[in-house]
Amino acid sequence: WDKILPDYFGIGPLLEDDMIDNIKNISGVYSKGRYRKANQEWEEDSTKKQEEATPEIIEAAETFVEEVYERMEMLSKKEQT
Repeated sequence: WDKILPDYFGIGPLLEDDMIDNIKNISGVYSKGRYRKANQEWEEDSTKKQEEATPEIIEAAETFVEEVYERMEMLSKKEQT
């Protein structure tokens, strides 16, 4: 919280402790939680999704997303140095 808020959003010092506590509480809840998933804690499911992906889905992801994903990875590594 001391790095992300000020470095990426430029708002760290402007927030009071109760506001930061609220952000921490919300960040632990699944962001797409609606209906039966409402208010559930987030859990990693990427591995399961990748294992269940059909060859057609993998091909579509490579065609439409891979270049953008690789660019984001490169930019992320660049920011860390």
